[in-house]
Amino acid sequence: VGPFGALLWAQWLGVGVLFFAGMPFQNFRFGLVVLPAVAALFGLGATELGAGAQVGTRGRLARGALVLGALWTLAWTPRMASHHVQARAERRATVAAVAAAARTVADGAFAEPRPPLLVAFELTADLRHREGVEAVELWDLRPGSPTADAALAELQAAASRRPLVLVVDDGDLATQWAGTPIAGALARVERDFDAGPPLRVQGYRVARLEPRAAGGAR
Repeated sequence: VGPFGALLWAQWLGVGVLFFAGMPFQNFRFGLVVLPAVAALFGLGATELGAGAQVGTRGRLARGALVLGALWTLAWTPRMASHHVQARAERRATVAAVAAAARTVADGAFAEPRPPLLVAFELTADLRHREGVEAVELWDLRPGSPTADAALAELQAAASRRPLVLVVDDGDLATQWAGTPIAGALARVERDFDAGPPLRVQGYRVARLEPRAAGGAR
């Protein structure tokens, strides 16, 4: 690989890493951006070794490192797969428990039972697709968002027809998301709505929301 090729590889690997490294919050999935480049480099290296481009002690060491890497991957993959399956099962259980808690805090909001409308963050998609619960994404209420005013108006209008329930992980909001637009979105909700006594489910706060302007029971 010449200087120009090295520059291209550095750009492919470096741009994504530098971009995500500068973000105020982190996620293990950000590392996926470099996997295509790493896989391509691995393939090029394996091809060169297989073609005998590396000989002598240096070539044997490189081949040994390649074999050790493959063996480590084979040993590590089942463990990570088991961890992923367990984490997925725990998340499903959390989503089911949160949905049940939301229905519990919504009971009594109206004379007859009505399905709640959730204002959620982090679990929004799971609540919608796994539990069939209608939910507004808290991200859509962040200050400056083109969807914020419409989403807030939807909540205000819905409050007279069905119970509203807030679902957030206060611990994550206070650490990973502190000072981000999500914090501003939650502040906006808490400015316009009063949150009732919460239920705590796996770190999530599940609380009924009442419009401040409404006052009292409906």
